[in-house]
Amino acid sequence: MPASSPAAGAAGPAEFHFFCKAGAPVAPAKVARAMSSRGFAVEIAGEAPLHQRQGPVQITVDGAPVTVSFSAIGADHPEWAALRASAGGRPDGEQVLLALKLTDTRVTVRADDPRGVEWARELARSAALLHIGAFENPGAGRFVNFSR
Repeated sequence: MPASSPAAGAAGPAEFHFFCKAGAPVAPAKVARAMSSRGFAVEIAGEAPLHQRQGPVQITVDGAPVTVSFSAIGADHPEWAALRASAGGRPDGEQVLLALKLTDTRVTVRADDPRGVEWARELARSAALLHIGAFENPGAGRFVNFSR
């Protein structure tokens, strides 16, 4: 495994979600510090909270640039209602409903290349854990609610 990669094996574009409260800003410096605590030097460009980001954002991992993209929806968005409606048919539906009840924002972190995918996943997981929210990997069918 390369020194600047948290795990090997990701391929192709992928997106990851983290759920948080809009009133509790997801500060990039806090997320970078949490990611760096695992032995990587991580920097996230800009100061705007992650749940307010739209479009590409450059992060730096061990001095090398990585580009990920952000988008977010709030509890008033039709996709939020669709997620709530689909929870009954999911094995993790109870966790999804609890996360939707305790949060009001879903942030999508997306990357197109294998290295970006690895770091998009780590960034979303770190943000969710720091903010006692939830993390979802739709490609793997995995939903983790950190508030429980």
